[in-house]
Amino acid sequence: AAAATGEVAALLPADPPQSMRSLAFNGPDGKPMTIADHAGKTVLLNLWATWCAPCRAEMPALDALQKEKSSDAFQVVAVNVDAGDDVKPKKFLA
Repeated sequence: AAAATGEVAALLPADPPQSMRSLAFNGPDGKPMTIADHAGKTVLLNLWATWCAPCRAEMPALDALQKEKSSDAFQVVAVNVDAGDDVKPKKFLA
C-alpha cells in the first residue's frame, strides 16, 4: 500500500481474497463470458456505468492502461452495469 500511486492508489485487495471466476457478463461482441475466460492473466476488473461521473472520468486512464500494458499476462476488463441494452455504453465508449 505504501508504494501505491496514481488514480487507483486507494484500492486495497479483498481480505480474505474472493473468487470472481464465476462473474458473468457480456463481452465487447455481446457474447456471454466470465472472468474465468481470462484465466492466467492479472485482470483489473472495473465495474462502471454511463450515469456515474467518476466512472466516466476514469475511463480514459483505464483505456490508456489497457493500450500500454495489455498482454498475455494483463488485461483491463470494464464491465458496464447500466440497466437495459448496451446501446448507451457503446455510444459513450465510441
